Amino acid sequence: MSYLHVLEQGAHVRKKGGHIEVARDGELLDDRVIAEIKCLVAFGGVQVTSDAMLALLDGGCDIAFMTLNGHFKGRVVSATGKNSLLRLAQYDTLRDPAKRHAITRRYVAAKIRNGMDVLDDYHRSGHSGFVFDERERLEVILHSVKNESDGKVGEHGRTTQSLLGFEGAAARLYFSGSPTTASATGR
Repeated sequence: MSYLHVLEQGAHVRKKGGHIEVARDGELLDDRVIAEIKCLVAFGGVQVTSDAMLALLDGGCDIAFMTLNGHFKGRVVSATGKNSLLRLAQYDTLRDPAKRHAITRRYVAAKIRNGMDVLDDYHRSGHSGFVFDERERLEVILHSVKNESDGKVGEHGRTTQSLLGFEGAAARLYFSGSPTTASATGR
């Protein structure tokens, strides 16, 4: 199963037999077996025929529409169930406080690391008006998140709510070092 991204402006996505074809000005750009497509993502001025949409939906494929710049506009979702056993496992994980806490900890840590990487990239690119002096504080917050207990109240007196507090503190520091905020505040 794969994603089919169509970025070519003026392209047409059509059904032909058991295949989805992407063509522009009579030239075939891509040809995929419908059963192998997990999701079609159409960017900007891409036309998807109703036959192609219905065939993809019948095959359990979702269709997402984006602007040319990649901003999400909407999606068409297949009525075919994706994976009920996976959904049940996700709900079971959500009900288990220790597992929920561990997942939350990983997501918050990844979000902080990604924010640090973005700020580092802006800093290295010499972005005008950009000053980033909050990295050490973000590293302290990241360290706290990584060393957070397993979610049992009593160990350090913390719960998943404390992770959300760390996330908020990191977001505040991130935006204080972001180029948009820095230029708006005169830094």
